[in-house]
Amino acid sequence: MKQKLLSLVFFLLFVGVFGYFYGDEYREFYEQKIEQSSQEVFVQDSISSFSLEDISEIQETQFFITPNKDLLNTIVQKIDSAERRVYLEVYIFTEKRVFEALKKAQKKGIDVQVILEKNPYMAPKLNNKRFTELQKSSISTVWSNPKNYSLNHSKFLIIDNEVILSTGNMSYSTFTKNRDFFYFLMIRNF
Repeated sequence: MKQKLLSLVFFLLFVGVFGYFYGDEYREFYEQKIEQSSQEVFVQDSISSFSLEDISEIQETQFFITPNKDLLNTIVQKIDSAERRVYLEVYIFTEKRVFEALKKAQKKGIDVQVILEKNPYMAPKLNNKRFTELQKSSISTVWSNPKNYSLNHSKFLIIDNEVILSTGNMSYSTFTKNRDFFYFLMIRNF
């Protein structure tokens, strides 16, 4: 009986200490789980109602594999020739030539917007410098919202009516060392 009472006291003490030190964190985690569940329902509903007919005709596609330094040149040239918009969402953005091309596009009056991952795994400050540089260049830049998903691992670039989907980041090593793919789609009336 004494041992059961001692175990109960120890358990209550543990719960009390845990709640005192980690209660807010646990509550935030629980609230994020609830929000994530509602987001998953929304995504599933969106997927089930998606139809290829909702996309205007795809006119042309190209597929590239890295390492490929010429692909970096191609992407920079496409940004340089943009007429209306350049949208980038990427996990890691350290590539200098792409950054310079975005700055030039913004100065020409092109709508340039960037979404970056704030906390890349094992390198949580990797995008901070680029984020600050983009904002100083008056480029609309935001961190991805961790309330919607843990990591923003998507990688795409939209230049006018062209969509570039990729497994590669905007880093020099993507184009010189890594094995990634880039899929270019030209979409009419996009």
